[in-house]
Amino acid sequence: MSKEKKIEDLKNKEVLTSYDKKEIRRAEAKKRAKREAFVTKLVGSLLLLAICVACIVAVVINYRKANVEFIDVDGEKVSGKEFDFNYGLAKSNQMNQELFGGITYATYFSSYLGYDASKDDKKQAYNGSSDTTWYDYFASTTVDFIKNNKALLKAGADKNYTYSDVDADADYSEFKKSIEDAANSNNMSLNDYYKKVFGSSATESNVKSFALTYLKAVAYQKKLLAEFTPSDSEAEDYYKNNSNNYDTVSFHSYSFVAEDKTDSDKLDEAKAKASEMLKEVTSADAFKSLCASYASEDDRSKYEKEDSDPSYTAAGTYTGLDNTQATWLFDENRKAGDKTVLENATAGTYTVILFVSRQKDEDSVNNIASSLASQTLSDTLKSYTDNMSVNNISNRVKMYSE
Repeated sequence: MSKEKKIEDLKNKEVLTSYDKKEIRRAEAKKRAKREAFVTKLVGSLLLLAICVACIVAVVINYRKANVEFIDVDGEKVSGKEFDFNYGLAKSNQMNQELFGGITYATYFSSYLGYDASKDDKKQAYNGSSDTTWYDYFASTTVDFIKNNKALLKAGADKNYTYSDVDADADYSEFKKSIEDAANSNNMSLNDYYKKVFGSSATESNVKSFALTYLKAVAYQKKLLAEFTPSDSEAEDYYKNNSNNYDTVSFHSYSFVAEDKTDSDKLDEAKAKASEMLKEVTSADAFKSLCASYASEDDRSKYEKEDSDPSYTAAGTYTGLDNTQATWLFDENRKAGDKTVLENATAGTYTVILFVSRQKDEDSVNNIASSLASQTLSDTLKSYTDNMSVNNISNRVKMYSE
């Protein structure tokens, strides 16, 4: 007789002994435990299935983001892998670019904006922001970088530019060598360096096509710059017609400020003092001591110091001076020793000025040809980039705006 039948017979007995009751309770407990175990196993299986589905969805989303779509530029899909590659190039190019006076963007960002190159860009707040990171900043510049390269490729196609296999192989070999050298100098394996610079999914092989596209754009850019660069004589003619933008002037000056610029008597008083000083100006060497004699007691001491001369400007630029001073100082007929009093009615000042010299900024002049070529290139590419649309899918590039 089976256990189930035996228990059923016990339940049907009119008089149950203590043993019978104990047997019934034991059987029901086993039955209940079996049922609970089944439910637990079923719930666990469903939960595991849900986790597997979630993982599969995440994998599919990440795969599509990396390999299929991240954003659209000019109607063409840019995968996450391609975007990351361009992110690395755009960031590197900017960081190595000079911002001003020998200061690179890398130095400026780290010294003044707190950027730490050793940390993850996505984990660093951008310039103290609470909702944007350095990744957001560099990602925004990456979009412009991609647009610029697409513009170069379009311009090349319009001119039937051909990038030969020989040139492509040579450029790629040079590109690859630079990556290998950088990896060695950073004591990293080549594989690790590719992932550090070009994204976590980057390998030498899977970003090669992106590299070749970039190198083709760079090659055409070089060609255009060569075509747009003016000859030496053309650059010299440009300088002559725009010398005020390149030259600097040195001069001495001292200003008399009316106590009340709305009071004509006070204005006349300041003007009279300036005219009086002008008559006494005889040389550049004597100008400083003359300033001391006219200065107030509070200002006199700074003109009496031997190691400085606050009256002297060594390299004034046309745009850095007020219009009245710039016009007089940069007059093509101006010569050493010329002097005058210049009025600024708005400020209520009368300034005694002694012209010393005009200097030709050779460095700027030498850069005229390359500057003109770069500007022409920029204008050419702008005609393409202005017409490029960007579909910033899910606002993945937070700081980008068209």
